[in-house]
Amino acid sequence: MTHTSGERQILPGNVKSTNYTLRLEPDLIRCDTNGTVTIELDVVEDSFEISLNALETEILDVKLMRLENIVERPRVIRQDEESQVLTIVFDKQLESGSKLALTIDFKSQLTDKSSGFFRISYTENSVTKYLAATQMEPVDARRVFPCFDEPALKATFDVTLIAEKTLTCLSNMNVTSETEVSGGKKSVVFARSPLMSTYLIAFVIGELDYIESNAFHVPIRVYTTPGITANGQYALDLAAKTLKFYEEAFDCPFPLPKLDMVGIPEMGGAMENWGLVIYRNNFLLYEENKSGALQKTTVANVVQHELAHQWFGNIVTMDFWDGLWLNEGFATWMSQYSSNIFNPDWHIWQQFVGNDMQTALELDSLRSSHPIEVPVVKASEINQIFDDISYKKGSAVINMIAKYLGEDIFLNGIKVYLKKHAYGNTDTSDLWAALSEVSGREVGKIMSIWTKKVGFPIVTVKETASGIFLEQNRFLRTFDATPAEDETLYPIFLAVSTEVGVQKDYLLETRSMEIPLKDLDFFKLNTNHTGIYRTLYTPARLKKLGGAANSGLLSVEDRIGLIADASALASSGYQKTSAVLELLDGMGNETNTLVWKQILTCLDNVQEAWKFEGKTVNEALAAFVRKLVTPRVRKLGWEFSNEDDMMLVQQKVLMVKNAGLAGDTTITTAAATMFASFTAGQRSAIDPNIRSAVYAIALKSGGSKDFEGLLATYHELQNQDEKDDVLRGLGYTQDPACVQKVLAMLLAPEIKLIAMFALVSGIRISHAQPLWSWLKENWEAICAKLGTSLGVLGGAVEMIVHSLGNPEQLEDVQEFFGSKDTTGIENGLAQGIDALKAKIAWVQRDAADVETWLVVFLPASVLESIDQDLSRFGQKVLSTEVMGDIADAERNPPYLQTWDTWGKRRDKLVTSNGWKRLQDLGIREGIVAIGYEGKQGQFSRTCQFAKYHLWQGSSAMVTCPSAMTDGAARLLSRHVQDASLPIETKDVLRTAFTNLTSRDPATAWTSGQWMTERAGGSDVSGTQTIATLLDDPLKQTGKDSTGASLGPYSISGFKWFSSATDSQMAVLLAQTTSGVSAFYAPMYREPVMSDQTEPTVLNGIRIQRLKSKLGTRALPTAEIELEDMRAYLLGIEGSGVKEISTILNITRVYNAVSAVGNWGRGLAISRAFARVRKAGPRLLTEVPAHMYTLATQHVEYRSYMLLTFFVVSLLGASESAIPSPLFVSSSPTLSTSGGTGLDLLPTDLKHSTYLLRLLTPLTKAKTARAAIAGLAECMESLGGVGYLDSIDDQASNIARLFRDTNVLSIWEGTTDIMADDMVRVLKGRDGTAVLDAMQKWVEARLESADDDKDAHVVQKKRVSWETWRGRVEDNNSEILKASGRQVMSDLAWFVCGLLLDADAEHDSDPIASETARRWWEKRGTSLSNTGPVQETADTVFRGTIYQDRMIVFGKAHEIPKSRTVQVSKL
Repeated sequence: MTHTSGERQILPGNVKSTNYTLRLEPDLIRCDTNGTVTIELDVVEDSFEISLNALETEILDVKLMRLENIVERPRVIRQDEESQVLTIVFDKQLESGSKLALTIDFKSQLTDKSSGFFRISYTENSVTKYLAATQMEPVDARRVFPCFDEPALKATFDVTLIAEKTLTCLSNMNVTSETEVSGGKKSVVFARSPLMSTYLIAFVIGELDYIESNAFHVPIRVYTTPGITANGQYALDLAAKTLKFYEEAFDCPFPLPKLDMVGIPEMGGAMENWGLVIYRNNFLLYEENKSGALQKTTVANVVQHELAHQWFGNIVTMDFWDGLWLNEGFATWMSQYSSNIFNPDWHIWQQFVGNDMQTALELDSLRSSHPIEVPVVKASEINQIFDDISYKKGSAVINMIAKYLGEDIFLNGIKVYLKKHAYGNTDTSDLWAALSEVSGREVGKIMSIWTKKVGFPIVTVKETASGIFLEQNRFLRTFDATPAEDETLYPIFLAVSTEVGVQKDYLLETRSMEIPLKDLDFFKLNTNHTGIYRTLYTPARLKKLGGAANSGLLSVEDRIGLIADASALASSGYQKTSAVLELLDGMGNETNTLVWKQILTCLDNVQEAWKFEGKTVNEALAAFVRKLVTPRVRKLGWEFSNEDDMMLVQQKVLMVKNAGLAGDTTITTAAATMFASFTAGQRSAIDPNIRSAVYAIALKSGGSKDFEGLLATYHELQNQDEKDDVLRGLGYTQDPACVQKVLAMLLAPEIKLIAMFALVSGIRISHAQPLWSWLKENWEAICAKLGTSLGVLGGAVEMIVHSLGNPEQLEDVQEFFGSKDTTGIENGLAQGIDALKAKIAWVQRDAADVETWLVVFLPASVLESIDQDLSRFGQKVLSTEVMGDIADAERNPPYLQTWDTWGKRRDKLVTSNGWKRLQDLGIREGIVAIGYEGKQGQFSRTCQFAKYHLWQGSSAMVTCPSAMTDGAARLLSRHVQDASLPIETKDVLRTAFTNLTSRDPATAWTSGQWMTERAGGSDVSGTQTIATLLDDPLKQTGKDSTGASLGPYSISGFKWFSSATDSQMAVLLAQTTSGVSAFYAPMYREPVMSDQTEPTVLNGIRIQRLKSKLGTRALPTAEIELEDMRAYLLGIEGSGVKEISTILNITRVYNAVSAVGNWGRGLAISRAFARVRKAGPRLLTEVPAHMYTLATQHVEYRSYMLLTFFVVSLLGASESAIPSPLFVSSSPTLSTSGGTGLDLLPTDLKHSTYLLRLLTPLTKAKTARAAIAGLAECMESLGGVGYLDSIDDQASNIARLFRDTNVLSIWEGTTDIMADDMVRVLKGRDGTAVLDAMQKWVEARLESADDDKDAHVVQKKRVSWETWRGRVEDNNSEILKASGRQVMSDLAWFVCGLLLDADAEHDSDPIASETARRWWEKRGTSLSNTGPVQETADTVFRGTIYQDRMIVFGKAHEIPKSRTVQVSKL
């Protein structure tokens, strides 16, 4: 029978056990144990029966010995499996005060579930071997032998083990004798133990080796299976050091004659058995050169935790299991305390804030959480409380009170507690009493709420005129606490930081309070985050704290806690997720490892919640991760040295793993290379520190071959943590067949408990739904394999359910478990469902917020980071100074100084000071450099061209050399990384690249490009530009202006050249014996004649004359003759046209941005003019015809602006996989969604490249033609003023913009040539692939708007696309070329329309919607899918002047209310 004490189901108290004499003879083959136990009993109450615990144990014989040595047999033996109680009834009364000896012969089982007495199989030299070990905690001693299996029922133990002579036998105490017995076995007798609870009795039997330390006053040994014992040396040394430290800290000697620590291949974790601590191998063993640095911290943490139990738990034990936290919470805290002293460079308390504290708060924020002191009624409930509340919230409470009292006072209280209750049992009040005794404070009054009540508070901060007003409420992750759930008022230690220090005396015990603060400029609650609560600040205060974090005002703990709080508050609905993303985006310059860990944990939580929300948002989030971590991983690298401290090692691992899993191509490539070598047998190819990361990255981006290669290594490896890393890595595979193999492995006999969890931890991330389906299909087998010991099954259920993410999955979970017996897993299941509900609510609440944060071409985070710079630069380009420089460049065009005073030919090009200053300004502002510095990752190109767009209208065409410079830099960057190039050539090209991408005008270069696709390599018919390789070394002499050797080729002929000798180098085409080839040539070289007075001379160049063309007044343009121009070959001979395609892609993009840049400047002038110019009594803004014309131009401009920056984004995406050769911060990242909420970029890098090839010539041609026409309209809108090419008034000189834009239609190819290029792409070798890529992009755009309302509109657009594609496929190249302009125009119109739709759909802006509608209708076709104009006070009927003004001036332009015509009134 069981006895009910309060609500507990415990054994009756009529007898009390004092000693067990236990003899066990396990059979490791049959998996059973024959045993005899004699229990010495004191009778406390008169009775006729004895009740004790037994489970799955066969009772063979029972006898009772009384004092008179009378043996009595029982009348009745009852065994109740449900209550786990064995009741033995006797005829004769058991008299109070008497002493008895109860002897039971029994047979029990060796289990296979790491509970009770269990057997483990392992392989040694291909031979299967076995060992047996125990895990009695919490209530599995009863599975091994009948006993009084409650923590308060302590007794001494005399243990004898019978085993094969070759096996080592271990128990809690030292061996007193070992004798041979029959059957080739031995009997091992152990000394009597001190008083201890049954859950601490332990045995290990097997083939074991050991190493020993005598550094402590009792011997300490580490036992393992043969061959790996040396790996226990770190733990052995640490144990000796830790025991000595704990003895001094507790002022209490370790009472046993020895300490053994045993590593076994399989176990749930580690167990603190008194004198015989048992560990799974990876928690005890550390192997140099094979175990990563993080493994050392794991071993340290677990060893010190288990040894703390030798005092806290073993000497003094909780009274019952509701006091489990006394054991586990304190041992967790004490291991941190000692580790911090032993290893100060590990920053343990900073780690505590980010790890233990956050894990505890995450679980405790669920409705299904439980108090630290959780009421336990029956045995089946006990296993479920071995969770993060007991361990980690328990340790957080200990830490909170230790910091509140002071650690010295706290430890003095622990000494009192241990001395007073040694070898006894306690409850929580005993601990509070000891702490109160030494501190003089009412600790129990303050702390009992924290242990007896579930949950924790959120403190809301409101700023007042005199300070801050604080209010506390229950924090629930589901954001739905009821009044009943919000009744608890927690005593909160506030600790407020200000600029003058930390005030720790504030204790919030009521619902609210006000704290006076003199200065609100800086304050923060929960200094160093020792308090157990979340803090909700206003958005403005959160932003200020983010700034404080960046400026060094916040400690590491505070930065970690700030991020953790912000993340938790966003996930629970207290603030927007975008606010957290903004906070993280501002912390990219963080250097601390643990802060980075919290940043990435926060992002991982967002990605985990959003993983079912489609590819677009997930790839955009991955891009954001790459943006944050790429600069850091480039700086740190992924190589490790002995000089790296623990924090640096951890940071490198963090950066590599997160960058790689987010798709950083440099990391994925490096990981693939290391992985290939590793699976080929070169085990040292992967550093142990990043082994797990490399496996995950390689499997995620690899295929089935990689999966099979990694799986093969699993069976070869011996090191436990290596094997676990493999299992975790396997789950990252993306191959569906391999996913099924992983799922099949989960129930394989060789995959034990921890191995199973390792597999699940990997596969749950990307394959949650298949994992859930597997659980449903295999539920019975899973239950049989895991059982309910230590909450293992409940933990597995929680992990799998929590990995799901949408309402349909939640419904499926509830339906499935609704028909199952959930006894023993209630907590885990409830916690998994609660977490899933919270995740679903988070996504439903903030989906639009997160997607909106990722805007059209740049994420909000990037926009914010460049906003101030663009605003500043926008003012700069309109300044009087810049306007004066433009005027100077216009007034003083370049000229050629052919001869000097003495008649010597100089060919010196003279440019105006204004031109030079403008060029220097562009260099300093990074007009080229931004694209290569990589500070904004794949968005660097978009940032670069956003600035360039502002610059173009004020540049006086210095942007032409910028375009050529950029193209040359990209081409050289490819060749610098060519491993086959001679080192000398690489150095020359590297120097050129560095100078081309410099921001220093004193050292920066510009480049010219002399190229054509003519067979002769020249621009003038009938001429040849010939390149000859100088095979005579005597001719390969001379130095360029940098002192480097001149190239081995000599080039002679004729060229036409923009920027002439104003540049420092050129990329040119010339004819070789193999065909047209590309070359790099410096413009200047050292003089070869002794009488030369100039330090450098032109490199075989003679300027024939300067040319003047429409659009190039300020731009130096020349015809030049080459004679022995020395150069380096780029690529191979005959591949010149292919080489220059790299440059052409970039210069054509520059051309398009230049066109819309000039056009945008012209429209800005027109808008300004309309606001002040009158036509009769009315301003032009009131003239319908005028506003309609401007609105039409703005529709055109907006469409071509979107097209241009779409191509810019494609360029950035295609280049993101090409690392910069010089800048460590260069980001080769690729967000296949472009980092946008609109899914504008293809999901495949190849598709981005295909679209770039197709749309670049189209965009170059169409923007130039449209901008020319648009600027003509802008000139006309100003009347006669618009046609004034006034040198002295550049601010409103549209005529100059119109003039300079005209040349853009022929630079880098005429409109017809661009149409020809586009047709060549469409009908070339990759034509079908290009069309398929375009098709996929079109479908993605159409699907984004494909709802019932717009179905017919979407279908019309789909037909338009199919008609265009059919025309391309049905006609040959010649026919298409004949109508190339029309083919190009049709595609441009269609793509622009889809981009305008995307712009309109993004934020439902009525201006954008009207713009899209007008664009689709300009050809007389109504294809708008933007919906009807909204009937609001700010929206007017289309076609009116007011709608036009909204398009021209935006929403900010005030519309007279009396003139507003609403749709509803028509």
